[in-house]
Amino acid sequence: MNFYGFKLNTRDFDSAEKIVEQVKRLVYDKAQKIYRELLSHEIQVLTDECVVGLHDNDKINCIYDAATELLQKKIAVAIAKGLDTEYNFNVVLNMFSYNKEIYIQIATYNFIYYKVLLDIKDMRDLSIHSVVEQEERDKRVKLWENIIDKYKDHSCFTVKVFPTNDPFIKPDFKDLIFDSPMQRAEVLARHRVMNQYLSLYAGGGTIQPEKLMEYYEQAFMKLDSSEGGELREQYKSDLLRFLPVIEEKIVMTKMTDEAPINKQLQNILEKTPGDEETDKM
Repeated sequence: MNFYGFKLNTRDFDSAEKIVEQVKRLVYDKAQKIYRELLSHEIQVLTDECVVGLHDNDKINCIYDAATELLQKKIAVAIAKGLDTEYNFNVVLNMFSYNKEIYIQIATYNFIYYKVLLDIKDMRDLSIHSVVEQEERDKRVKLWENIIDKYKDHSCFTVKVFPTNDPFIKPDFKDLIFDSPMQRAEVLARHRVMNQYLSLYAGGGTIQPEKLMEYYEQAFMKLDSSEGGELREQYKSDLLRFLPVIEEKIVMTKMTDEAPINKQLQNILEKTPGDEETDKM
């Protein structure tokens, strides 16, 4: 977990409480934005995997619901294990009183929350990492050492800024952003060729952790070769024949067990607006 320190431009605890509420609002708004981006990604990946037939034997009742469940699991694991990824939404605020001044320390795994808080005019950034000059850096290190030392035998005021109960608002489809079929085809083709080369260098077996970067660099060089470029273009052309624009009717439709999910998606895409109205009658 990373720590970012600020000095409040007030010595009044009532005013400090209002600043804390402002911190909560900014972090909450940014967390919702990040959640929408992550959910968009999960939906996009799951849709493309369904279209190419990777989930024909899986029970997916609705792509939106399945993607939401996948994302919630990633978030839960990241928070439980303290992983330093964008899926870890933990933000904790500690408040200290030192030499008649009020300081707060933000503990988070996500640098983006620190950047958001720089917009609060009543807080002065005293984070150690944000200065280059050694003299000023040493002063800040000493300041925070003294503050933490003062509180070593008793607790400071601590509040969990995020996540709280029911932290995420269910986004409307219109608030989600997806890449175009062309963009997705390029990424999928690159991943497919890269995985093909990684498997080649691993001899078709499991890649040991200590060999991962060696094989990755070899595979990446081959990916960037003329041969790799031709393969990427071939796969991209194949993908563009059936990757759809991600629409609400694809993502929100409830599926059945009557046919493979890629066939059901194909039927949804082939329906005209008149057909959809008929289904509702």
